[in-house]
Amino acid sequence: MWMENALDIWNTLKKRYYQGDVFRISDLQEEIYLLKQGDANITTYFTKLKGLIQELDNFRLIPSCTCAVVCSCELIPIIKSYREGDYVIRFLKDLNEQYSTVRSNIMMMDPLPDLDKFFSILIQQERRLVLQFDDSRVFAQLDTNNGTYGRSRGRGGHTSGGRGRGRSTKMCTYCNISGHMVDTCYKKHGYPPHLHR
Repeated sequence: MWMENALDIWNTLKKRYYQGDVFRISDLQEEIYLLKQGDANITTYFTKLKGLIQELDNFRLIPSCTCAVVCSCELIPIIKSYREGDYVIRFLKDLNEQYSTVRSNIMMMDPLPDLDKFFSILIQQERRLVLQFDDSRVFAQLDTNNGTYGRSRGRGGHTSGGRGRGRSTKMCTYCNISGHMVDTCYKKHGYPPHLHR
């Protein structure tokens, strides 16, 4: 109340409240390691993880060089890249199974992309999976009248809306439903979060 400048106030508050609370650090580390994507979409999962990481980083700041002569080694950037890599690995490990292919591809990159770049890759993958699921659902609608797969009928009793005649030639070996292959089967790989069953 009686301090004359803002710097003194901030320094006092830092000493009083910012003591690197070991209990909070412990809680944050546990939350990060227990966090799973589950029913959340990529954006929700990323935002939650990123918030926990930023709070932990506030408690565990990477120190700057304090040498009298500024050193020219790249130690601090290397440490930062290791920490960022650890967060990317954590994010990858806790993704749902339908992202296993993109997860494997990214884990083979050297160097690993940062979290924000990885997030943009996954958003594109999520959109692709949703589109594939919507397409396979259209093909998998069984016409109960004659056993053909639901599309509007054209002349001669053939289904319209696809190339060639009659049913789709794709057949899933996992669920035995026509219209998609096993590598895009949601019964095997899981449904996208907004279509979770």
